[in-house]
Formats: sequence, structure tokens, C-alpha cells
Amino acid sequence: MTPATSFLSETGTLCRACFARWEAEDQATRSAARARDAVALRQAGRLGQFHGVNWSAGVILLAGWVAVPGWLSTALVAGIIVLAIAMRFRSRAAFRVAMAVDTAGSIVFLAVSATHVAGGRLLFLLFPAVFGWWLAFLTWRRRGAFA
Repeated sequence: MTPATSFLSETGTLCRACFARWEAEDQATRSAARARDAVALRQAGRLGQFHGVNWSAGVILLAGWVAVPGWLSTALVAGIIVLAIAMRFRSRAAFRVAMAVDTAGSIVFLAVSATHVAGGRLLFLLFPAVFGWWLAFLTWRRRGAFA
């Protein structure tokens, strides 16, 4: 007899006491799985919101100080909004895109802020870069939410 079949009688049916215990264990397992899923959904949604706010604000700041065509900044903000929504749905592809956007965006903002040191723009353009690295770290830590 194995532990998995120890609650079965000789006829192959569950006894009353064993069935109640099995049902309680099954309910506890399903409840714990739902709780883990709810936590992962909340984490992914919050990460999507952070990505949307950080990179949208960064693109708006960048478009104000660097010659960026209007259609490009609009397309970038729309893409960031789509990414934030996809992260809310816990898409594995959204995780990969978020990691790429965090890395590439941080590098771009570091480069642009290095070229605009004069005039006090450094801090404004450095903020999305630093926060982008932090978002990459948080996204990597919560990668289980996107599985």
C-alpha cells in the first residue's frame, strides 16, 4: 500500500472518514494554489504599472529635450502601454520584453543624460535610467509570476 492509496478500501472506494480528510486536504491545496496565483497576479500587475509610469514619463522627458519625432514618441508610449497591459496578464513574452526594455532603456537614458550634463537636465534624465535598472531587478526577482 502506498500513501496515495491508503485511504481506499478493499473495494476501491473511500471510507467516510478518509473521504472527509482527503476532501479537506484537496480543498486546502486548491485554496493555497489560488492564493499563490492571486499574489502572482497582483505582483505582475504592479510591475506593469511601474513599467508604464516609468517609461512613459521617460519618453515624454526625452521627447522634450532631444529631437525625437512626434510619431516615434507616440509609438513608444503606445508600446509601453501595451507592455504594461501584457504584464498584467502575466505573459512570458511580456517578461522578456520588459527585461529588454529595462536594459536598453536604461542604457539609452544613461547615454543621453551623459550628453546633457550641462543645464541641469542630468537628474531628470538619470531618474528613468536608475529606476529602469531597479525595475529590471524587480522583474527578474518576480519572474515566477510570469511562468
